[in-house]
Amino acid sequence: MKKIKLFNVYKFALPLKNELCIKNNKLYGSREGLLINIETTDGLSGFGEISPLPFFHRESFNDVMLQVKELKQNSFFLEKIENLLENTFSPPFIKSKNAMSKVIKKESQREFFKNIFTGFLNKLNNIFSGVNAYPSVRTGIEMAIISLVFFNSELEIILESMPEPNLPVCKFINGLKNDLEEEISEVIKNEFKTVKLKVGRGLAQEEIESIKKIRKLLINNHLEAIRLRIDANGLWSLKEAINFGESIGVGQVEYIEDPLSKISEYEQFFKKTQIPIALDEKLLEVIDLNKINEADWECPDYLKAIIIKPDHIGGFHKTANLINFAKKYDITAVLSNSFNSSLLISFIALFAGIMNIDDVALGLDTLKLFSGNLITEDIKILKGKINILEVFRNIKKINYNLLSTVDF
Repeated sequence: MKKIKLFNVYKFALPLKNELCIKNNKLYGSREGLLINIETTDGLSGFGEISPLPFFHRESFNDVMLQVKELKQNSFFLEKIENLLENTFSPPFIKSKNAMSKVIKKESQREFFKNIFTGFLNKLNNIFSGVNAYPSVRTGIEMAIISLVFFNSELEIILESMPEPNLPVCKFINGLKNDLEEEISEVIKNEFKTVKLKVGRGLAQEEIESIKKIRKLLINNHLEAIRLRIDANGLWSLKEAINFGESIGVGQVEYIEDPLSKISEYEQFFKKTQIPIALDEKLLEVIDLNKINEADWECPDYLKAIIIKPDHIGGFHKTANLINFAKKYDITAVLSNSFNSSLLISFIALFAGIMNIDDVALGLDTLKLFSGNLITEDIKILKGKINILEVFRNIKKINYNLLSTVDF
């Protein structure tokens, strides 16, 4: 039987270039988190990130420290991981991988791998039965186990088989008080097709004028096709949201994330403004992850997209389920992050590639907020895209200089 040889836990603090605004709160100095490394007796190794975001996650950094300690010392939980690994590397799994290599068409091979991968996620889900893990903790442990099993030569072959290994990324403009001409110049230079804007932080009229200015700059450069994603973080009243929506209009706006604090008013906002809505922080208030396979769910008229942050909803098994759910109801599934490190961002990009999400811009343009990161190689965004083959080859190049060992 495969045994866990090491379950290492490290602490990190990513230095912020400037204060980080989260709703009406500010985070200074650094972004804290844990890195876990699971190694087996036969040399397999996987990494996972656990980094709850202050003012966003319900669990604190101290909460996850205590839970990781409990799980590391839980022999029954570790035994379930070992049993999963033993079953995963038994002959049926090997037979499936051999069958995959015989698939002639590259796209068929990729779909075959996705089926193997999602089947594994279902088995991975079982080890958390009876374990009330925090969303960020479950995400980190799933990451470590998935990377231990799949981040090997077989995945590299699949990524190499992709006709286009470059996945689109949404340009993130963190503040409307920035130099907008410079920001749009970067959009043009790097060929971004989608731009995300944070609103609700300043005076409404000033933000309205800023968005009109951005739209004018895009139109003047014949970039009417660029989509705007607007994020209000649920900070507005219905009156404020309607005034904002009617003032900017629908043109070029793909959707607005969580415009209101009350979900009960989303339909009114949509009817008044015709601006579609995306669910982010409010996602779990509208969609019950335990009931997404029920046939009688009624999709709200206003709902255009769901923003899926794996460490918010509770891991990659749930992320895969939500992607399938969104496809069923013709909702756009947008994979994003919670100002995470380059490790989790790399993982999300690879996950998007495995799940065949090739045409929806990923919310991963946040690493510029830090002056150092967990992977030694920078994740490059070229022509508005991330090359996931390059990401795969760098994901285990951990910057141990930013880590300190946690002994428990």
